[in-house]
Amino acid sequence: MNPTRIYKLGFFAMLLLFSFHISAKDLSLNGYVKGFEGKTVMLAYIANLRLNPIDTVKAINGKFTFDISKRKAGMYSIIFDYGIYADIIINNENIEFTSVFVNGNNVEDSIRFSKSEENKIY
Repeated sequence: MNPTRIYKLGFFAMLLLFSFHISAKDLSLNGYVKGFEGKTVMLAYIANLRLNPIDTVKAINGKFTFDISKRKAGMYSIIFDYGIYADIIINNENIEFTSVFVNGNNVEDSIRFSKSEENKIY
């Protein structure tokens, strides 16, 4: 094989790998729930009317972050202690919200999205 052709193939392979690296987005779901004193928050995928737990993170002073870079688009539920939850849509965008946890009231009642156009509409 011609050395020039080997260099060209190598350059093309590196360019291809670099483009895949650039196209991979770092997406996150950031939440702050005022008054939430729990230690963990769970993310569950909703399929066939069932919750399928897929990730759990620590909550510190009501703040938590999930890495959603590799999550497929769809309906999810964020589950807090005591069966409190908030349903959200994950669809290739960062999500950021605030809410209030008061005496077991559902977090969804006071949720406000600052990032995620789909969830603002939903």
